[in-house]
Amino acid sequence: MKRLKTKVLEFLRQGMTPRELALAFSLGVTLGTFPVVGATSILCALASLALGLNLPVIQSVNWAVSPVQLSLLIPFFGLGSALFGGEHVSVNLASLVRMMQSDPVGTIGSFLIVTLHAIGAWSLVAPLAAALVYLLALPLISRLQMQYARVRSEQDTH
Repeated sequence: MKRLKTKVLEFLRQGMTPRELALAFSLGVTLGTFPVVGATSILCALASLALGLNLPVIQSVNWAVSPVQLSLLIPFFGLGSALFGGEHVSVNLASLVRMMQSDPVGTIGSFLIVTLHAIGAWSLVAPLAAALVYLLALPLISRLQMQYARVRSEQDTH
């Protein structure tokens, strides 16, 4: 936690506003859980370019949430199936990883429709998740900025 606080302060010292940092964090978390392994870095880079966000921040958050992405694959498959009437996939993460390692092209082909349904489910959940993460992160980052400004002010008066 202390390391995260140090990183946030570092970005604030570089001139990022709390809003920019909260937005980059929110999009890094949300895009980082996109249910297609390997696509998140491209999505985060595109979001960074389109919105003028700090690329190292959004990519760092993206990489940090990669275990979350993997843990959400199966639930997104299930939600996509429930929402769009696809077939239910009974696979666990370990077997999915083994399938990808042994036959990536065949696995992608087998899971194409399921993955498209998962993307649809993610697309419905992602805006709400992004808004929630942003609304939680902004006051925390703002408070951290105020604490930093107060400490700096006290140091300047001494």
